[in-house]
Amino acid sequence: MPRSKEQNKIIRDGKIDQILDTALSQYVMYGYNGTDMDTIAESAEVSKGLLYYYFKTKNVLFKELFNIMMAKTSSYSDNFFNKVEGMNPVDKLVKYSLGIFGMGFEDPRYIQFAMRMPFDAFAVFGANGWREGLEGSKKHNSNLEKIITEGMDNGYMRCTNAKEGANSFWTVYVAALFNFTKMTGSKSNKLNKAGYEEGLENLLAFGMSGLGVDEALWKKSLAKCIREETNESI
Repeated sequence: MPRSKEQNKIIRDGKIDQILDTALSQYVMYGYNGTDMDTIAESAEVSKGLLYYYFKTKNVLFKELFNIMMAKTSSYSDNFFNKVEGMNPVDKLVKYSLGIFGMGFEDPRYIQFAMRMPFDAFAVFGANGWREGLEGSKKHNSNLEKIITEGMDNGYMRCTNAKEGANSFWTVYVAALFNFTKMTGSKSNKLNKAGYEEGLENLLAFGMSGLGVDEALWKKSLAKCIREETNESI
């Protein structure tokens, strides 16, 4: 019996997801220039003909991958801000960091992608599109800037420039998290609770000190947020 249109769509979507997932794994290891379509096809266990049927060129494939990944991170930022109305800015920043750390803990490729992507945006989106292509990646910085501005206005943070503080926090935080994810593996990490909390605390120490947040204040907030996260998961 021939497959229905719905069955064909499920198979098609599954193959496309498989290709994109493989492309992400290859990309975080080798970058845009170091990744080739033959390797993606082999690793995804699809024929080269099928790969090129869905994605006519390597550039088409990576534009799709980049847009999907940036949409996911932008969606996370937007959803986060809807959940933290009324919290003090230190709690907001800790909660935000907890969420980003959780993404990297579950699948380090998200953070590894964030580290590589700015360097390859020009190659993927071209001379006329790379700035627009990076817009999604700026969501973290703009949202962090809002939190830090609030923290400065209310005396929680002693930095003098919210934009520079956001750029510094995100750069240092992601760089440290990138090293953490390299140590914990490539996908689906399973660390014990102590290792998870220690890793998060070490990451926050870099960013919070740069913003001039008192150590006792952010550590108290971190302990509270972890307790809340634990209770929500029970």
